Amino acid sequence: LFACMDTLEYLYRGGRISQTVYKLGTMAQVKPVIRVTEEGTIEVPAKAMGMRRIVVCATSKKRLGIAEQMGAYATIATSECDLEEEMKKIHPGGTDVVIDATGIESCIQQCLRLAKKGGRVLLAGYGRGKIMNIRMDDVHINNLQVIGAGNNWNMHKLAATLMADGIIDLKPLVTNVLPLDSYQEALDMAEKRPLGFVKAVFKP
Repeated sequence: LFACMDTLEYLYRGGRISQTVYKLGTMAQVKPVIRVTEEGTIEVPAKAMGMRRIVVCATSKKRLGIAEQMGAYATIATSECDLEEEMKKIHPGGTDVVIDATGIESCIQQCLRLAKKGGRVLLAGYGRGKIMNIRMDDVHINNLQVIGAGNNWNMHKLAATLMADGIIDLKPLVTNVLPLDSYQEALDMAEKRPLGFVKAVFKP
């Protein structure tokens, strides 16, 4: 028997999920699915605690391999196809949560079109002070939640806990480890973004 609950609070109080999962799930407004076995025990399926069918999009395939390595359900190079048509195949009813990490006007407009009715759009990219044209009806008619998610000063402790507990593994994002005297090489890579490059870390 499967059932959907409105809150994670009672699973946390009962010791069925950790404090980290409780905080992360509450922040993301996750509604958990529980399974009651024939023996009467309650289980919390792992996938019910997070998002499924995660799609990562980028202009080219340069860094999409990292997304696949980290468990993305699908990746899309937008320069090679029509993003909205491809997303219809993966999320026919629209996407529950759409995150923009670019701060680019055309990308934000597209995010609003990709979100399902009642969905959420998280703006994690900086707009660099630009005034943008947004079609308000995309938000109003579809009852979207648009959330600013760029300066999460109050999430640092939670982020550190997620990494310490092994829930989030950032190792695949560190693609280059360089000695400090190679700083110019690291800056060049950050500017030119060669194939496979994500982040460079200096090692003393």
